[in-house]
Amino acid sequence: MKYSFIAISIMIAVSFAQDPENILVGHDIIFGLGGDVLTAIGNLWPGAYLESYDGDYDGFNTAINGGTDWDIIVCEAHNCDPCVVFASLEAYYNSGGLLFYASWVMDISTSLNAAMGVSGATSISGPGSGLYLDTYLWDTGHDIGVGITDWCCTDPGYGVLGHALTVSEAVTVTGWVPAETAGEAAICVANDGASIISGYFPSLNPTQGVELWENILTFMWESVGLVPSTWGSIKTQF
Repeated sequence: MKYSFIAISIMIAVSFAQDPENILVGHDIIFGLGGDVLTAIGNLWPGAYLESYDGDYDGFNTAINGGTDWDIIVCEAHNCDPCVVFASLEAYYNSGGLLFYASWVMDISTSLNAAMGVSGATSISGPGSGLYLDTYLWDTGHDIGVGITDWCCTDPGYGVLGHALTVSEAVTVTGWVPAETAGEAAICVANDGASIISGYFPSLNPTQGVELWENILTFMWESVGLVPSTWGSIKTQF
């Protein structure tokens, strides 16, 4: 019995150590910002198949539902309207998919938000180009915060910095005010323990966007072993 348990443990550890094979990204590149997630993925997993859509949310939606077994889907919509993908992202997440979600219209993606453990989202708007707003690391021991000293968020000229989130089941990592406060969350771990729902756009970090994305993606992938649906698929193998 002991040897069987050790063998199973080794098999599980090896399966979680593998790099993701297929990654899908829907995002917006504007005023030179928005591409940090692609750089981070290339740095972390250069052998992964990466498919990305810049401002093309119809194409992104088709790809979500196109039959590819996506290991990670990222939606960081900080400019264009991603409404067409809300239902597809929710279905992907509810099926056990690993998802990063942030959108400049999070206040209307209420069903997707709720599925990920967020009960409210309030838009944070600014007067236009050049506005900066600080966020704060609430969970100072969290893997997402390792090495990140700049939590600033810049508005490149369209007036929306992100959203202040109210959590129901999600767990907060950062927030928009110095002390942990209800209704002021920014980056949150969704209720699957691995996905991320965020009112803060990592691509709008003016100096450490790539590093922050690397932290987020690494945390997501390394945490996937804790997702209940993953354990269910493992158990079916034995």
